[in-house]
Amino acid sequence: MAAESELSRVVAEWRLRDVRDVWVSTVWDLDFTETEPLDPRIEEEITEDGLGAFSSLYQALTPFATGDDKSRGTFVEMTNFEPVEREFEFSATMSITHAKYIPELAYHGLWLLCSPLHGTENEILRCVFQRILSVILMVPGGTGSRHAVLAITSAVISARNQAVKFISSVVEELKEVAFPVLRILLQHICTKVPDKADYRTYAAQALVNLLNKLPCMEYADFIAWLYKYSLHTKISYRVFALDVALALLDVPERNLESSILLDHQKFLKHKFLVQVMVFGRCSDRAPVVRSKALSSFAHCLEMKAAATLDSIQDLLQSKYYQ
Repeated sequence: MAAESELSRVVAEWRLRDVRDVWVSTVWDLDFTETEPLDPRIEEEITEDGLGAFSSLYQALTPFATGDDKSRGTFVEMTNFEPVEREFEFSATMSITHAKYIPELAYHGLWLLCSPLHGTENEILRCVFQRILSVILMVPGGTGSRHAVLAITSAVISARNQAVKFISSVVEELKEVAFPVLRILLQHICTKVPDKADYRTYAAQALVNLLNKLPCMEYADFIAWLYKYSLHTKISYRVFALDVALALLDVPERNLESSILLDHQKFLKHKFLVQVMVFGRCSDRAPVVRSKALSSFAHCLEMKAAATLDSIQDLLQSKYYQ
């Protein structure tokens, strides 16, 4: 009864009932970056009162958390509420009394929502990852436009980095439960990324960081999908596939495992990235893709990794003897 009374007091004080219902996408394929921003009055009061006010609200809501879309949306809104000047870890053992920033509390709330306490893990993960996508892509969550982007500032980059780190931690914790949902998130990074050079670069880096959380079999399956994506009729897709290929070449090759199907083993090799994903686009029918592919191949020539250099040498020798 005491907890319920405290919750009622805090809810009344913050006028949370005045917040309009957030449009909820129950289908993953819809444009789930379209969400309504936090009510301006609530945002203003949190700004004035600071961490202490949000902490009291957080503590009052925690025992009653249901994992509904409104709570997920509020937590995600708060992940980039203010700049965070230090790194913080994500775990169920985190104590909110040690939190110094509102985003820390927000991510702790999201972490709890991703736990098995709030229904089907897969369903909750889908909803949470949906919400965080806009933070990773550095686009506003409530504009309703796929062409709108946030200015690339240190605060926006910090929020993006924390979002990637959070998802990585969740995947490491839940493992097999999270792998299928992570794959879907990676696919939607590819299809939702803004068609602007800097945003593509940041998105490709985030994609590769998250992709490395997958085991070899799932990793190879995604590269197979990425290859099909690179052949799409949309020019922006083919351009972004080149950004991803370059980002993948910056990380070491995966070691082959016996569980990998023979026809999927090539997807673990830098040779496939260099010769097929990059060089194969140098004859693309679209000038912008050809230009991007040629500059990407030139970048490959400057790389020092032995696997990349061997792939280029093998390619040039095969062309010479044809």
